[in-house]
Amino acid sequence: MSAEFLCVVAVSLVVAVATWAAIHKILRRGQPQLVLLMPRKSILSQIVSPSSYSLDDFCKQANAFQFKAFWYFNARMARWCAHVSHPDDVSTILLSCDKGDAYADVSLFLGSHGLLTLPLANAEYCYQRRKMQRAFAPNLVRGMATTFGKHASALRNRWLAKTNNGSIVTTVLYYDISESLVAALCEISGFSIPSSPSIRDVASAFRRAAAAGHRRSVSVFGISLSRSGGNNSKSLEDATQVIQSFAEKIVALSLPSLDTGCLLSRICDEDSPDSLSPARTQEKRNQVLDHVKTFLFAGFETTMNSLLWSILLLSNDTGLQTDLAAEINSAFPPSLTTLDVSHVDLIRSLPLLRGVVKEALRLFPPAPIIFRTVGGSSGLHLPHSNVHIPSKTVVAVDLFSMQRNPTAFPNPTSFCPQRWQHECNISGDMDKHMAPFSSGARACLGRDAAMTELMVFIATLVQSIKFDPLRPHLGGDNDCIEYMKTHHVTLAPEFEGQPLRLKISQRIVTP
Repeated sequence: MSAEFLCVVAVSLVVAVATWAAIHKILRRGQPQLVLLMPRKSILSQIVSPSSYSLDDFCKQANAFQFKAFWYFNARMARWCAHVSHPDDVSTILLSCDKGDAYADVSLFLGSHGLLTLPLANAEYCYQRRKMQRAFAPNLVRGMATTFGKHASALRNRWLAKTNNGSIVTTVLYYDISESLVAALCEISGFSIPSSPSIRDVASAFRRAAAAGHRRSVSVFGISLSRSGGNNSKSLEDATQVIQSFAEKIVALSLPSLDTGCLLSRICDEDSPDSLSPARTQEKRNQVLDHVKTFLFAGFETTMNSLLWSILLLSNDTGLQTDLAAEINSAFPPSLTTLDVSHVDLIRSLPLLRGVVKEALRLFPPAPIIFRTVGGSSGLHLPHSNVHIPSKTVVAVDLFSMQRNPTAFPNPTSFCPQRWQHECNISGDMDKHMAPFSSGARACLGRDAAMTELMVFIATLVQSIKFDPLRPHLGGDNDCIEYMKTHHVTLAPEFEGQPLRLKISQRIVTP
């Protein structure tokens, strides 16, 4: 056996052991000292311990660093990421950077062709966004109010029937509200709802998929390695099958009666049901299915969570609920059966109602952290932090911390809808620190529709229903952060690890 051969074997063993040790250390969340080996350390000197990456910890660190960028170790991605939370830095990142591979987990259950998973610079993304943007024109959003009002009234009536004779009922808000939101979403989109899987099963599948889509991955010598828990993988697989089945049946049922100009016809590219005939390619069918799944997730899961947070925060303040109900009653008599398009302007003008929605979105944004990857070869300069971020760096855009900046929001963890009255926001500084639907040209297409839907549902429900928590509130400032559960890209309220439950009863309307 030659000496050269032994030398090669020895070197190979040393490389293998070193590689294994590096992977083992990274998958165990790494050590802060690892960043010392990275040239980027001299560019961003602030480093956060790998154990401190929860949203609450992020917020504390952002305050400590005066909302300047810092490094933290992302255990899910198994890599060091830059963290930004100042509006100037956030705007720079959102306008200049693409998604990279940060949303690979989401594509596991939504596919790779939807607007949420397509790269922002991709020609298909730009084409699909321009095409779907027409479905959210202001006049069409106004028309959606009638659909929102119809389904909100149906939910209110079901709850009134449950609480007849003054009884107090405990209900799982997630399942009750999900049926109404999905039904409303499908109606405004031109989707026919299949009988199975049930809306409740689909809502549960989206929740499980968002929670289970966590995997650890690392690239070694260009090879991507990943590790997922068995239970998480099984849960994600089961949830994906439910979502896929629901989307396939929606498309199959909707095509025969497809209305020209509806969202589904825009997704299909042509205004004819033949656009998805058997003659079309399987790739085209997959693209359409991915768009349907993405629209359902983006239009349901995020709005659902925002509505739940709004109701939960209101449930801890009986006086605020009473004031809000009085404001709604002053605009709409309790005898009014359904809010519709004729009431849109009046709904949007109610200051306390609008403040409740904006304050809930501030405290618990639908997507608390948005990941972007710095492109190009020269990197990117952050104006507020005055640092240079190298190319290919993954950046966590922390909206949760930005929207709790005490400089813009005194008592930032307090639920205070009154802060959104015009005289309190005369400088516009609060609006500058708000981006619950992202910002700029790449902001959420359905943000105006979501705001209208939230206001219509809250107005309809709070006018007739009183909400109370199952247990006394733990926090002194009504932050409700003890209910917070981060589901990768969304932020959901949970009660003891289960979907949110509250007590409901009929509201006594005083003359």
